[in-house]
Amino acid sequence: MRKTVNLKTLRPELGLIIDCTRNLVDNRWTESIKSRLQPDLDWGYLFDGSYYHGVLPIVYREIFEHGGNIVPELFLSKMRQWFFRHSAQNMRIARELVFLVNIFKQNGILAVPFKGPFLAETCYGHMGYRQSMDLDILICKKDQENVKRIMLSNGYYVKIPSNDVESFEHLNPHHISYQRNGSGIPVEMHTDVFKKNRYEGVFSLAEKQDNLRQVEFFNTRLLDLLPEDLLLVLSVHGSQHRWDRMIWISDIAMMVARNPVLDWTRLLSEARKKGLLRMTLLGLDLAHEVFYIFLPDGVQQLVKADKTIGALKNQVMRNLFLRDVYRENDNPLRTDPPRFYYQVRVMEKWSDKFKVMMYMLGHKVRPNIRDKQSIPLPRPFVFFIRPFRLAFKYIPDLMRRRRK
Repeated sequence: MRKTVNLKTLRPELGLIIDCTRNLVDNRWTESIKSRLQPDLDWGYLFDGSYYHGVLPIVYREIFEHGGNIVPELFLSKMRQWFFRHSAQNMRIARELVFLVNIFKQNGILAVPFKGPFLAETCYGHMGYRQSMDLDILICKKDQENVKRIMLSNGYYVKIPSNDVESFEHLNPHHISYQRNGSGIPVEMHTDVFKKNRYEGVFSLAEKQDNLRQVEFFNTRLLDLLPEDLLLVLSVHGSQHRWDRMIWISDIAMMVARNPVLDWTRLLSEARKKGLLRMTLLGLDLAHEVFYIFLPDGVQQLVKADKTIGALKNQVMRNLFLRDVYRENDNPLRTDPPRFYYQVRVMEKWSDKFKVMMYMLGHKVRPNIRDKQSIPLPRPFVFFIRPFRLAFKYIPDLMRRRRK
């Protein structure tokens, strides 16, 4: 029988990371944080773990406030310097977002941000409380060419691993990544939140443009998804990544905690209609398990009625808390089987399971840019390069691990 995760018996550094994040969701955990702050903590592990899970700004906030003289000054100084750099980066991303949305508005293009500093400000209450690397903006599919023209005319270029722009767009029609010279901030333009042939078409801005709200951000009025729609987006986003970071579960918890009058009936109905009920309930159940958020009785009954959710939750919790993943040299050959197993099981309909299997198998066998560049061969023969290149890349590493 697979080992289940008891959050009370985790190593103290992980327990402290969880309590710090819980305290932002629901400020009842101050005393627990103080009791966990002990001089013999592995401070390097605490930093690495907080960064990996995307909650380092939150952990810094709590440690700075409650650490007292227990926290080594060298460690606190390292966190402080990182937090200031992170906050400055988030400010740059926020300015970039406002700049782009204003340009799109002038050209009659609907654009709605999600994730990043925008989510940090609207959901966490502070732009600096969520780690951000890029911008994610939803646009309508009909506007994609106009957006591309505007981006290129304002100093952006298409950010791809080769000069084969047409090939890249063909493989990634749901989004294009841009970057402006000198900015270092990737901008992801999405016409669909979810990946091609996996959850394609289940959520697009065109169907939601009459159900948007206005929020104040950086002295500008921006459009935002309604909480129920954003919860659905965040649930599927976390599920795409198998909930490998605590921040994605925290996003769900914060959305529920900050929106006490959620329309649960609408959320569940929308999820069921799109075949996303299981992954939505899984995200809510994980947030309930880790952060103790309130879930209505009807939602809890749906979770208990689907036995697969419990099995998937245990798989996610083991992967999240029983592996020092940020201190491992992760190997795709080792992690892909459980990821494949998860992505198939989380889908409810057999037709969707089949789509996921075809997508993931196709993704693994389709030659990429490195395959095409390794040996210059005519196009029909490029397909045969990939298995040999992967074998040369990973088998020596597997052999070394076996000898150890």
